Amino acid sequence: MKHISICISAYEMGGKGAQYLKRSFDMMCIQTFKDFDIVVSDQSKNTAIEDVCREYGDRLDIHYFKEDPRATPSDNTNNALKRATGKLIKILFLDDYLYHSESLQHIVDNFDLAKDAWLITACIHTKDGANYFREFHPRFNGEKILEKNTVSAPSVVTIKNSPSIPLFDTNLIWWQDLDFYRALFNLYGNPKILGSVDIAIRVHENQMGNSSPTKRRETEYAYVLKKHKIRHKHALLLLYKAKRMKSFIKSCIVSIIGYTK
Repeated sequence: MKHISICISAYEMGGKGAQYLKRSFDMMCIQTFKDFDIVVSDQSKNTAIEDVCREYGDRLDIHYFKEDPRATPSDNTNNALKRATGKLIKILFLDDYLYHSESLQHIVDNFDLAKDAWLITACIHTKDGANYFREFHPRFNGEKILEKNTVSAPSVVTIKNSPSIPLFDTNLIWWQDLDFYRALFNLYGNPKILGSVDIAIRVHENQMGNSSPTKRRETEYAYVLKKHKIRHKHALLLLYKAKRMKSFIKSCIVSIIGYTK
């Protein structure tokens, strides 16, 4: 049994999935902490992801599994989580990667298997994989996590492996991360928060959430509020719609007059 299983859900991602996976594997090859394996669940229609896994097979301990291309993104992630055998599960989305050579070492050194159930780490953003901006240091706002994402993407999360860990809700795309964090909170309470920047979050047009239309986002939010029995859910939904409308109006003004405060 490895200490950490790194779980990656893979797909074509606008033709760049294999490129992103290579970058992620390159960073794993230089980790100072070596006691890990990689679980890749691939729902691509082509063999590009599988070819990359085969290319790195002599340098990394990779377990490749094929998922139905018609499955939901959450199905794909869950397939990887279910296959993980390490003491810890490190979620790492396909477009994100370990930021530096000691990323895994920082996580292992700070994760107390006797006391901790889940951990979140800080991250930094990139568009090209070379230049970085906006460090993000997470905080966890308990039951209010569904109102605002104060954690960042699931790639910052590490969980103690257990048969009882929650899975991603297959009904969700846009709200899958906050729903997952709330499920972890319901089961384990607050996470340990690690201040070091250990994950690079890639910002690009092919991100899964960017393909979610406004109506779906609103429908998913209503579903999540009901699922977790949130009080004042109708007021929160109205507030969310108002914020979305304000953002839309501002973007329209900027596009017309080319100015933003």
